[in-house]
Amino acid sequence: MSHSSNSASTFPFARAAAVIAVAAATGLVAGAVHGAVGRFIYLPLVSPALAALGAGAGSMVALRILRTPGVAFARVVGVLAATASVIGIMVVTHALMRAELVASLTARGGSSADALHDAVDSAMTQQGGGAGVTGPVTLRIETGVAVLGASRAELGRTGNAVLLGLEWVLAGFIASALTTRQGRQPFSRRKQAWLTRRVVGRAAEGAAASIIGELEKGQFHRVGRRLDSTRGHVALIAWTDLGWTPGTSTTSEEPIWLDVLTEPSGGRPFVVHRCGVNDAALTAIYESVSARGSDRG
Repeated sequence: MSHSSNSASTFPFARAAAVIAVAAATGLVAGAVHGAVGRFIYLPLVSPALAALGAGAGSMVALRILRTPGVAFARVVGVLAATASVIGIMVVTHALMRAELVASLTARGGSSADALHDAVDSAMTQQGGGAGVTGPVTLRIETGVAVLGASRAELGRTGNAVLLGLEWVLAGFIASALTTRQGRQPFSRRKQAWLTRRVVGRAAEGAAASIIGELEKGQFHRVGRRLDSTRGHVALIAWTDLGWTPGTSTTSEEPIWLDVLTEPSGGRPFVVHRCGVNDAALTAIYESVSARGSDRG
């Protein structure tokens, strides 16, 4: 199976920087929301996975809108968004604990602002969450997480660290799966735009190997004769410019991407082959599909 995809001839650094900023912001916001909810209920592994799902979806949209293709870059964006979401959860958890300490000590009264600040810092340090930038991480490792009310998942320092690592890995996997899906979509270097998905035709299940063989041999009319316009569990998908029609000719050397997609009954659609062809080849396939339809009519 080929995983080839187009990418911009010149990497769009400005758009990439914007995508990174959106991914970081989306991750922090998603993490902050789940961190706030975690004050009442926090499900280890599940809560960070949900935060990563939101962060990954937002980053996926940013990749598309800002027209930034590429699998490697998309994966980096996904991992960044997931990391931001996990950090967002820990930062909000740390801030909420600090706010509770401030409220508790303020209620006692009799302390100046400086004394109150020092007392809160001291209490947070004793809990393991110092005032520095590492405070949210060390608090999580030292105290675990509050699951529901006063109930806590506290596994010791090593166990807490392992659980945190597992949550980060799971979040990274979820977010990067979403962003990679977008980064893999065919992209036009010439027009700096995502290509349009067109179903050229369908064939019976089991025809995929023959279609792939004929594509590799350049026997495009034979490919078209195997296709029906409406039925079958194997689909030939073309990724073209929005305004492309059969017979179109361009001066661009940029290929048109074809996917052979299997859609088994009750199963998940899967691209088993991807290749690039020129305008004439795709036109030949379309003409053969049309001729077959005419013969049947």
